[in-house]
Amino acid sequence: MSRIRANTITNKAATGAPTFSNGAVVTGVCTATSFVGSGANLTGVSAGKVLQVVSQTKTNAASNNTASQNWWSYTDSSLIATITPTSASSKIMIWGAMNLGIDSQQWMFLRLEKNGVRINAVNGDQDGNKSRCFTAQNYPPETNVYMPYTNMMVQALVDAENTSSRYYNFGLAHTSGSTRTIYINRGTRTNNDFYTPMVASTITVMEIEV
Repeated sequence: MSRIRANTITNKAATGAPTFSNGAVVTGVCTATSFVGSGANLTGVSAGKVLQVVSQTKTNAASNNTASQNWWSYTDSSLIATITPTSASSKIMIWGAMNLGIDSQQWMFLRLEKNGVRINAVNGDQDGNKSRCFTAQNYPPETNVYMPYTNMMVQALVDAENTSSRYYNFGLAHTSGSTRTIYINRGTRTNNDFYTPMVASTITVMEIEV
């Protein structure tokens, strides 16, 4: 077996790096001070770099009288994440948590939206007249319960699709046949005491390089 030992390897003119016309195979550890090239096209080199992060946390309460079979698209600046992707091929990771209440015992629906419109790819499939949402949870409104809240969590990965500015937000609905008041960051308990908490909701989006 032949072996080459050298402190430095250059091209023939000693002006730069050598060229391996048929490629190079490294069976040990390869250490580099810099890297130029497309990681997505190299075996064993993966993308996934976080390019930017946008986050909003809402700490005060909000409410809306939401009609039966209607969606409340919450697009207030206190709980939307606005981002402009640097590449159309990027992925957008969305995390969120909402603390919700309603003025009667109902199921509550939460869906992910972009610019106030449902994102079909990360909400339930179309199936007749069923509600397409990301998650659903029953809400018990007993006023004597110290924590009358429904905590709804989301985590999803969507395509950037283009480099246009957009915002991501939540849409809310309920199962009552009548108009009901939906609350964000509070429940039905209104006592002014230690046992009545004020909570927070949040949304975070990350652009992921692919």
